[in-house]
Amino acid sequence: MRNILLIDSDLGFVFWLGHILSGAGFEALPAKSVADAIALLSMLAIQIDLLIFNPYVEGAVNFAADLKRADRHLKTMAVVPEEMPVELSGVDASKGKINRFDVPARDEWLSFIQRLLSNTKTA
Repeated sequence: MRNILLIDSDLGFVFWLGHILSGAGFEALPAKSVADAIALLSMLAIQIDLLIFNPYVEGAVNFAADLKRADRHLKTMAVVPEEMPVELSGVDASKGKINRFDVPARDEWLSFIQRLLSNTKTA
């Protein structure tokens, strides 16, 4: 099972994405802040395969870079508001956060994440 750490202060989005990922056989680890993510990783003592984070969460960009330096195989994905696209160096992929939670959105997100984890192009 692959472990995916989600960091976003939007708990509705984190719950929705975590539910999708869990249903697809991933272990989704939700955190609303970097401090929560650090505590969770420390408590569980597991390796993660993918970090999905909102770059507007305080400290998330630096945390992602630190994790990436510690594990070069780790994939990182930034989730940004659709109206505020951002370019981040060192991030494997980025995707605009949606405001709808329907089946097509679910399928799109899951497919995007699966492609990212399988090392195929996601853009």
